[in-house]
Amino acid sequence: MFIQQNIDLIPLAVLAALLVTAAVGDVRKYIIPNWISIAVAALYPAYVMLHPQPVDWIGGIIVALCLFGVGFLLHAMGVMGGGDVKLLAAAGLWAGTQYLIPLLLIMAISGGVLAIVVMSVRRCRVHVRRYRTRPRRGEGHLPYGVAIAAGGMTVSVLLAAG
Repeated sequence: MFIQQNIDLIPLAVLAALLVTAAVGDVRKYIIPNWISIAVAALYPAYVMLHPQPVDWIGGIIVALCLFGVGFLLHAMGVMGGGDVKLLAAAGLWAGTQYLIPLLLIMAISGGVLAIVVMSVRRCRVHVRRYRTRPRRGEGHLPYGVAIAAGGMTVSVLLAAG
């Protein structure tokens, strides 16, 4: 009975799992695989169909396209990674116009905290490995998929709360 009444929570749980997978992968390898962003976007129609109330899916598409456009420009300038752009657009699809501000706000705050943590960890490593000649892979980059996932998780919780 509970599952029948709350069947729209299943896509939200899968969304949360996909976002966690993206964040962990970005931290470990500085890569967000395309399949994760595709799965996040492909899961959205299931949520729209299973949700008991009407969902503003057109607003979601508009937000996703706008975020992808801005992200494309940031990627072209070398500011943002391609995987981050795709994940942000997919998360924006879920946020729509209703939860766009919480998505961006939590993403920005999480990104700031992430930057401070990463800078602190790298600074400690420099003191330990002072004589290293080559930079490690990803050094100088920020695994921003973590911040995007935090914003997406916030959207997931807000959608679940109704």
